[in-house]
Amino acid sequence: MTPHSTKQFLQNPSWKTLDIYTGDDLIAAYLKGKKEQRDQTKREFMEKFKKNIEKAKNASEHLLGTLEKKGFGIDSIHLKADTFSNFSILFVVDKNDFIKDQFREAFIEARKEKVGVEKEAFVINFNFTPSSDHLDEKCLNSEGFFLRYYGQR
Repeated sequence: MTPHSTKQFLQNPSWKTLDIYTGDDLIAAYLKGKKEQRDQTKREFMEKFKKNIEKAKNASEHLLGTLEKKGFGIDSIHLKADTFSNFSILFVVDKNDFIKDQFREAFIEARKEKVGVEKEAFVINFNFTPSSDHLDEKCLNSEGFFLRYYGQR
């Protein structure tokens, strides 16, 4: 076919050129879709994570109120995310309160709070430790406790 006849062929209204996708075009489209899905999944994950953090903070504050009403001195509360739906809360308790027999009530209240807020996709664990001059905030941070409660007292 001569160049002249090819030109005539392309100008023939009975025939139209097709949009042809190369392998590179298909790979680029696939990767774009994959990235969009990954971004959407990340947004959904972060939204669930934020909601779960709020649940953990609210449960911790509620337990704090209950413990303070019972007269226990709480020095600080620290929050750690073990996974996006599993949280560990550490209550640093006045050492004189921690050694009292009555402090067993704190464990009972923590269990009630745990049972009250846990769902299939949300787990919370409350732990207690006595306050100490040797308790180092930086060590708690290195253990993954990234939030500390500074609420109104």
